Amino acid sequence: PLKAVIYLEKALNSYAMTGRYRNSLECHNFLGSCYESLKIYDKADYHFKTVLSGSEFFSLNKNIFGIYTSLARLYLSMNRYEESIVFCKLAMNLHASPTTADPWLKSAWHTDEQPMIAACIY
Repeated sequence: PLKAVIYLEKALNSYAMTGRYRNSLECHNFLGSCYESLKIYDKADYHFKTVLSGSEFFSLNKNIFGIYTSLARLYLSMNRYEESIVFCKLAMNLHASPTTADPWLKSAWHTDEQPMIAACIY
């Protein structure tokens, strides 16, 4: 993960400077995972929250479910249980009447068994 951070930080700067913001968000997602593996939780939190806020502006098909579970797992590791529970519930709750703007419909990876990961974290 440490070697990946070096390359991902360079890629993130390059993408941000050239206006490739969707690619930047993918880098943030991977950086969050790397920092979480390295137990540098504050930086992981920053990168995951960036992906979460960016998901509102870009159609990040697979990130909605993943970012909820990533934040739930991160907050569990940080002993911030209440925040972990919030993101677990977001990942577990499939709305009964989704709209086309609903993040669940954008999620290519959402299937009936996917909320089980969040349930396990919970």
